[in-house]
Amino acid sequence: MAWREAHFLRRLLVIPDSSVSGGQRRESPLGTTIGIGLGGGTMLPHLVLFAGLHGEHLAGQLAASILAHALEVPKDHGRVSLFMNANPAACLVKQRFAPTWAGGETTDLDRSFNPNQRSCLSMRDLPEHQHADQIEVWLENERTRRGISLVLTLQDRSQGPSIRFECCDHSGAEFIPKAVAGLSSETVWECRKTSLLECCNRHDIPALVQEAGFPSLAGRVGLHLQGVLACCHTLAFPISLDWDSVRQSLDMWGLSANAPT
Repeated sequence: MAWREAHFLRRLLVIPDSSVSGGQRRESPLGTTIGIGLGGGTMLPHLVLFAGLHGEHLAGQLAASILAHALEVPKDHGRVSLFMNANPAACLVKQRFAPTWAGGETTDLDRSFNPNQRSCLSMRDLPEHQHADQIEVWLENERTRRGISLVLTLQDRSQGPSIRFECCDHSGAEFIPKAVAGLSSETVWECRKTSLLECCNRHDIPALVQEAGFPSLAGRVGLHLQGVLACCHTLAFPISLDWDSVRQSLDMWGLSANAPT
């Protein structure tokens, strides 16, 4: 891959801004931070949301886009950081891997969090490995500077209606809600050694994968939104959604029908 293409891909992944003050939000095309609350020397809740690790998982990306505008975090009560399109080149073409024109091959971003693989010269230029490097550095910096309460990755399933959570070595299991939108939560104990879950486990960061299953795209988006709220409830993190803004976004995308919101 040419240097210019690699440089372009590195710029595509926008890291959430850590300098946002309490009660504010700062947005960019791909990364958003909403609110910071670190008053009184107490580490308040910090939720980190990932969407678009797999470019074809559209519901998680749409849900993250809605959250970027409709999520309401009370001043000095906590912080939410959003990676809305974690694998940007793959998200642009709505496929699992970055396309060949972007230097991609058949590398899955959620199988790229492997320091041994990323140290290989033949893999350093792959966009997924570049993004995995950036994400892991950001996570460790945030963990040591401000703390991370939970990393939640949004992924899609066509089966359902169902809501399923994956966790690694029981890390994050205490934050799995018993039910979401009237559906009992399923739990899967699974952790691939090259996944974002395992990356978080290495850095002692609680992490979950939330899989929203519904036949329609609108249903999956709605389940993701409800799941995020339910997980925040387990964190004792008092966030809410501006439901008028949610409905406007769903209407704009033609997804208002049958969305469980």
